Amino acid sequence: SACDAAKREIEASGHPRAASVEVCCGDFFRHTGAYDLVWDCTFLCALDPSVRERWAAAHRSLLKPQGRLLTAIFPIDASRPDGSGPPYPLSLDLLRRLLQPAGLHAVEVRETLPASEQHRPGGFSGEAETALAVWAIGGLGGGGGG
Repeated sequence: SACDAAKREIEASGHPRAASVEVCCGDFFRHTGAYDLVWDCTFLCALDPSVRERWAAAHRSLLKPQGRLLTAIFPIDASRPDGSGPPYPLSLDLLRRLLQPAGLHAVEVRETLPASEQHRPGGFSGEAETALAVWAIGGLGGGGGG
């Protein structure tokens, strides 16, 4: 499974803080806990648009007060209609409209990534861009572009 693969990669990394990383597998919308960092890499784009507000609220509930949500915003493709998916097209503006009402605000944004940092999952046909954003609880962040 993807969870098993992630655990193997973390263990094999040899990173001194690898033991502090917890890989959680299960129903995201039923998960509880408090985390310093939550990494959302192409999860939102796989979800039906009808659950997007639940996705935002769930992320907010999982963060510790000083925690951060890191999002890989993919696929960014203005030529695709909103209802075409999965993967459903995303945008930084869409994530702001979802996360800000949940109490999360962008503190760092990288909208322009070099080709080597673009997300290119297997099985995805087409061209689409990737952006990265870090979100925190509280007031509006700088949200500087990249």
